[in-house]
Amino acid sequence: MHFFATLEDHAIVIAFMKELLSIRVWEVYSPIDKPIREIDLDRPLSSYGNSRDNVFYGGWHSSFELEPIFETFDLNPNVG
Repeated sequence: MHFFATLEDHAIVIAFMKELLSIRVWEVYSPIDKPIREIDLDRPLSSYGNSRDNVFYGGWHSSFELEPIFETFDLNPNVG
């Protein structure tokens, strides 16, 4: 899920997903030195995402057939 809105509006949508739909929400991308983190609305949303304050969200519900899978990989430092 990605949409253009203020972080306050993001928090409202995430609260709806977590509380009313029982969906667990994670950031889709994380900073290089951090693992993917589950969104906790007790922390400011600005503490997630990358250096440009962009946050992409992914959700998971217990009715889905598979557990979420997270993979970490290193990028080639000689490219880019």
